[in-house]
Amino acid sequence: MNDTRSTSGWAWPLALGLVLTGLAYYFWWGPMIEHQPVWTVGGDAWGIYRAAHFVGWGDIGGAYAPANGLVSFPGVAVLLAPVAWFTGALHLSESFPPFIVPHASAGLVFQPIELAMAASVLFPVARLAGERGIDRRLTHVVLVVMAVLAWPTAAVWGHGEDTLAVTMALWTIVALAHGSWGRAGWLLGLGIVMQPLVVMLFPLFWAVTPSGRRAIFTLRSAVPSAGLLGAAFLSDPGDTWRAVVVQPTPPSLNHPTPWIAWSPRVPIVTSQSLHSVLVGGRPVATEHVLRHTYEVAGGPGRLVDLVVALAVAVWAWRRPPSPAGLIWLAATVLAARCFLEAVMTPYYVMAPLMFLVLAAAGRSTVRFVLASVLALFVEVYSYGHYPPWVWWTPIVVALSVMLVLGCPDQVGTPTSTADRSCVSGPEDVLVSSQGPAAT
Repeated sequence: MNDTRSTSGWAWPLALGLVLTGLAYYFWWGPMIEHQPVWTVGGDAWGIYRAAHFVGWGDIGGAYAPANGLVSFPGVAVLLAPVAWFTGALHLSESFPPFIVPHASAGLVFQPIELAMAASVLFPVARLAGERGIDRRLTHVVLVVMAVLAWPTAAVWGHGEDTLAVTMALWTIVALAHGSWGRAGWLLGLGIVMQPLVVMLFPLFWAVTPSGRRAIFTLRSAVPSAGLLGAAFLSDPGDTWRAVVVQPTPPSLNHPTPWIAWSPRVPIVTSQSLHSVLVGGRPVATEHVLRHTYEVAGGPGRLVDLVVALAVAVWAWRRPPSPAGLIWLAATVLAARCFLEAVMTPYYVMAPLMFLVLAAAGRSTVRFVLASVLALFVEVYSYGHYPPWVWWTPIVVALSVMLVLGCPDQVGTPTSTADRSCVSGPEDVLVSSQGPAAT
């Protein structure tokens, strides 16, 4: 078995490198590449930061004002609220889309934190690689690939909370592997409240938890999101419902997939003009709507995704997986989102790619190399703008091949109904139903 301390030690310089390269992008991409005298913050970052201000002002429901663009759970806004309060107290400048301040000084404080959120994923990856006995040198390469996959979520898109949610999901697997069922509940709960993409992993993790611990696991997984969302609904039920439940997404800006044909449309007014006309010799301000367009809700694809998550959970309940099998099953659930989402954004592929690369690394070096090449292909290809079938098909095929590459020889082991907790495989001894039940 690999030394987890040595692999975790390698994660620190890589995390620092991720932050420093992200800051280099922040300062120099605009002037050197786009020839614009601006500091480049992730596309959605300032809207989320504005939402954090609302939380700091005591109006958590106001975080879901449409202008902020927050369509996730409020964890990231709560996490950043003290930072927003601090930069506001110092009167640092910041952008507020569509109004862009070329050199917003609040970004000097905010952007390193955003990048650190993305870098956090390296530490549970190092821990899992070490405990699964992956070769130390191979682990170093795995961490480099993970850093490459995590970097754009924060630097380009301003969604470090997505990677932070994956971090918590991976730490949940570590906790389950050591029989720390209560701790696993808190960790998954923190991941869900940051970004609900990992909520689809709840049925799987619930299925591998011993029956006597499922109640506390469920409670702790739900408490952070239930508390913060409940407060937001009480403060602003309309905007909160629209952002969290409907989750409208503009297909004109992102990448529509073939599922868009079956997704409900949400009409919106995208742009307006305000100008003066003369009425009776006096100027009167008149507003003219230039055009109407629409956004789309999640649609039936998300219902199918839920069915996939439940089916995987039933499989895990009937055939409790080893840690290798648990990682691969989690990758299957997360990949299903990319298969079934009506409108995709490139950073959506980050979560399944990370799990799939980690799964392949536990199989062999050759499989890891092939999976890494495919992961980098998906990462780059997802930024292209093509018709739905042309964009969606190569990504689905690549993810499917990665699922094959990472699939363990034995995903699960049949057990009696009396013991349906996660159990260890013959060469992957991490999880045991008799492990300590941490609170």
